[in-house]
Amino acid sequence: MHEKLTYVTSTSQSYYQSVGVSTMPSWINLEGNKIAYFDDVTVPLKVYGIESKLSFLPKDDDYCHASGKKAKFWRKGMCFYNAVRRCNTKYLVWIDSDVVIHKKFNIEQFLPSDREIATCICPDGWHTETGFVIVNTENPFTKRWISEYRNYWYNGKLSTLRRPWDGAVFYDSIQKYDYRNLYKRESDKKPAGFTDTPLLEYMTHYSGKRRKELIGTAI
Repeated sequence: MHEKLTYVTSTSQSYYQSVGVSTMPSWINLEGNKIAYFDDVTVPLKVYGIESKLSFLPKDDDYCHASGKKAKFWRKGMCFYNAVRRCNTKYLVWIDSDVVIHKKFNIEQFLPSDREIATCICPDGWHTETGFVIVNTENPFTKRWISEYRNYWYNGKLSTLRRPWDGAVFYDSIQKYDYRNLYKRESDKKPAGFTDTPLLEYMTHYSGKRRKELIGTAI
């Protein structure tokens, strides 16, 4: 199974130095191909079995030189798009660089079926928690879907969404396709990270500034 998997994330040199330096060592618990795409300058991560590469961001794109959340999520979205297009294994497993992997686990329990494009976490009716996503690159509809996903940033659809986030784009773009949702509401807590998913036993997503302050206590 491991030869059918590629684990992927994206980051930047500065983000790695502030967050990834604490979280990425936990990728030692992942078995398979591992790639970290950097927006600017790569950082060697071979000690954790991770190949460091530069992101495929179009330098002539206006988003590439912009700032703010819209540009931030464009960077992640374009890296995700290009990673899916270039993936040469059956499954691409995207894990955000602010996720800590607590222990080894059997990835097969989370894989999408052959008829499903992806496994993801959809806790509500408007966005996907994209800190963990598995894409079935061999599904016959995956190329069409990932192209439609990318186009949200260029065809005006982004402005119709509740937030200009990659998670909102992911959710809206995948609705007409089959996918597996790992979210199972089991508590009254507001959906956050991997809460109410089977992933929580194995990993924690420290999304948001306040949660990142807790990373040091989890290592």
